[in-house]
Amino acid sequence: FRSRGWMGEEFEASNPESGVPLYYYLEEKPEAAIRLSILDSSGHVIREYSSEESEFERCLEHNEDPRNPYDAEYPSADAGLNLWYWDGRRSPFRCIKDNALYAGLGGPGAPTGRYVARIEANGMQSEAEFEWLADPRLAATDAEISEWQGRVDQSAALVTEILDGLAQVRMWQSQTTVLANRFPDQAKLQEVARAAMSDMEQWDHAIVQPLHETLEDEDAWETRLAAQARFVMDVIDGTGAPVTEGALTRLSDLEAEWAALKAQMATIRKNHIDSLNEWASENGVPHVCSE
Repeated sequence: FRSRGWMGEEFEASNPESGVPLYYYLEEKPEAAIRLSILDSSGHVIREYSSEESEFERCLEHNEDPRNPYDAEYPSADAGLNLWYWDGRRSPFRCIKDNALYAGLGGPGAPTGRYVARIEANGMQSEAEFEWLADPRLAATDAEISEWQGRVDQSAALVTEILDGLAQVRMWQSQTTVLANRFPDQAKLQEVARAAMSDMEQWDHAIVQPLHETLEDEDAWETRLAAQARFVMDVIDGTGAPVTEGALTRLSDLEAEWAALKAQMATIRKNHIDSLNEWASENGVPHVCSE
C-alpha cells in the first residue's frame, strides 16, 4: 500500500517494513553487480538499484553531514535467498557536490497501479508483476487523485529543473576558474572572469543557502529556492489528495521565482560565458564553458 505515513494509531507490535518486499534467489554469487529495477505499466524504469556503489552514492558520501551520517545500503549479491524493499518512490534527484539539501534527494512517490520488478544478474533476468495499492484509509475522488498526482509531478519537475540549473552554473564556475588560473596575466580575461564569478556566485546563493553547513542550520538561516521547492513537493506528495490551495499558491510562487532565475542564468551566459568563450576561441583554447 502507498501509505501517507503515521495516522495517529498506537500499535502493540512493531510495524512491518514499508514498501514492497522483493525476494530473489541467486544460485551463486554473481561475477558482476546485480541490478534491481522497478518498471511502470508502460515499461519505463522508474527506479533502479545496484549492488555496487555508483557516482550518486559517492556524491552523497562527499556531502555527508557529520550530525547525520550517511549509511549506504545496497541489494545483496550473496548466493541464496535475498530480500530488498522498494520504498515506493521514483528515482532520486541528482546529487550535486557541496549542496546541502537536508530534506534529502529521495524522489517523489510513485502513483498507484501495476508495476514490474526486474532483477538482472550474470547476463540473465527475471521479472514479477505486482500492484501498488492506495492506502485504504484515505478517501478521494478519481478527479482529486488525478489532480494531486499531476501536482506531485509538477513540483518534482520544478526541483529537477532547479538542480539541473545549479549543476550548469557550477560547471561554468569551475571552468571559469580553471581558465582564469591558466592565464593570470591576461587582463581582459581576468576582468571578464571576475564579473562572471561574481554574478554566478550571487545566482548560486539564490538557489542554495551557503551558510547551511550542518543539520538544523536552516533554523538559523533561511532556506533558498532548492530547499523550498523540495519542501513544497514533499507537502503535496505526503498529504495526498485533494491538494490544498495554500500548497498550489506556494508552488506557483516558487515557479515564478525560478522563471526569474532562469532569465538571470540566460543573462549570465550572454554577458559573461559567451565573452569567455569568444576569448578562448581567439586564443585557441577549446571547449571552455561548454553546455
